[in-house]
Amino acid sequence: MSFFTKVRPDRDTPLLIVLGIAFSYFAVAVAGLLSLLAIADLLVPGEQLPFTVNERPVTAAEFLLTGGPFLVLVIAYFGAVGWGLRRHLPWVRYPILAYHALFTVIIVMTEEAREDVYAFVFQGCLLLAFSGWYFFKKKNVVAYFSDQPPPRTPLSKPIRPIGITLLAILLASQAISGAANGVFALASPLFPFTPRGLFGGFLLLHAITATATTVGLWKLKPWAHHAISAWIVSLALIGGLMTMFLPPPMAERLPLGLVALYALFIAGLGFLLYRYVRRMVT
Repeated sequence: MSFFTKVRPDRDTPLLIVLGIAFSYFAVAVAGLLSLLAIADLLVPGEQLPFTVNERPVTAAEFLLTGGPFLVLVIAYFGAVGWGLRRHLPWVRYPILAYHALFTVIIVMTEEAREDVYAFVFQGCLLLAFSGWYFFKKKNVVAYFSDQPPPRTPLSKPIRPIGITLLAILLASQAISGAANGVFALASPLFPFTPRGLFGGFLLLHAITATATTVGLWKLKPWAHHAISAWIVSLALIGGLMTMFLPPPMAERLPLGLVALYALFIAGLGFLLYRYVRRMVT
């Protein structure tokens, strides 16, 4: 099989690889959406959208002229990284490490970092060291990029992958916060959104789906991928409710593109998590 068309159905995808794919495609979507909005603003007559560069308001033409090359670079880089991670291509590890190194250098050179430059350098070196260990030493990640399938050892009791464990802990925290916010919405007039009963009910639904997903992931139940799909749906419903019932001043300033971006992000996150849990648990 060609080097550029590797697909490995015989091995599991580590959780951080899944998140890396999701982040890469999200970055491509954001950059692409900003580019399309600026181009549409140029072509469609009427009131222009507010664009800024370095906290300075600019026209759509100025935005594309100044930020267009950067947007193209973001789309090309993160598109290649997401595609390479998805296709198990070993070379993709090197541009990711280079990005971490370059990002650290850029942060250190900013005026805000000069007061505590050693802390930023330490954090950057720590991130690089972790990335190097993760890509080149962690066994399941090395196997993910390797030509040889990982060894399979029959066990009487399945071992919970570390990614599933971390995901279960995250969902447990979501269950606790969702229950607390749901009770707060139903019981307190200080809750910022109305109708409080509707928000409280959906927040409690969010807590229930998060609890079910936590149990399914922790116990490696075959229905866990359905539970995490229900949790994603509850997350999308809460986001939709917040958009529909925003106070008038905030609702008037909410860009439609931001709403579309949120919907795109939730859909992509749900698809990737569903695929990951289904592959790892069932």
